[in-house]
Amino acid sequence: MLRAGRATRIGAWWGNALNVHRRTKARTTEEVDVVGLAHSVVTLVGECKWTKERMPLSVLEDLDAYKIPAMREGKIRFAEDGPDIVLFSRGGFCETLIRRAEQRGDVALISVEQLVSDLLHGSD
Repeated sequence: MLRAGRATRIGAWWGNALNVHRRTKARTTEEVDVVGLAHSVVTLVGECKWTKERMPLSVLEDLDAYKIPAMREGKIRFAEDGPDIVLFSRGGFCETLIRRAEQRGDVALISVEQLVSDLLHGSD
């Protein structure tokens, strides 16, 4: 069950890639589209893709393998139980990403239709 409601501030994050990747020049910087904070502790991270293509599993894998570890290496503090992950997509989600999100329980997939409906009608 997601705990995203714990965030009291929402923003973005941009910073250095993991040192090991910067040394090899494989990756120099990382960016996270959505970062939710509660008392200066990250409780939520997310990515937004505004394309007609379905969001691939690689978006979640990049968060897990590169972006969240780079934030940790940069001394960003995370909730002890880890951040929730929210992925927003205009074009929907590939089947493997949907299955992985269902298996994990800490990942929410939000379509543009759901986002607009929640904005227009409330998220009761």
